[in-house]
Amino acid sequence: MKKFIVPVLWVCLVFVACSQDVNPKVIDFMEQYYVLANQQKSLDLTTGPAAEKIKKEMALLTDVTEQNVQTARTGRSIDYKLVSKKEDGSTIAYLFELNVNAEGLESFKKNVSVIYDTKSQKIISYQELK
Repeated sequence: MKKFIVPVLWVCLVFVACSQDVNPKVIDFMEQYYVLANQQKSLDLTTGPAAEKIKKEMALLTDVTEQNVQTARTGRSIDYKLVSKKEDGSTIAYLFELNVNAEGLESFKKNVSVIYDTKSQKIISYQELK
């Protein structure tokens, strides 16, 4: 039980830290796509190019079993923080820094751009940056 308390508290902390500046649907996308690696729930939060990108990923993963997915999730943690936010008409561009930690691998950081459309209330684009 103690194993799960720290990750849950960390997710809550990230949520509270980001929630003031980030649309809740964007936070939900970051949690579903990056933290939980749940493409199906991520797909529900996207439209346009972002949805197409996830559909292509899902098509490549049709032979992957749920057990394999759970095994891949074990021993890794991903957290993120908001770096910048830029509003432009009906879109909001967010830049996040991800911290990725996995057993047996050196931890690393990655920047992710997420563009949210306020009209459709969905993510229209996301991209991992160098």
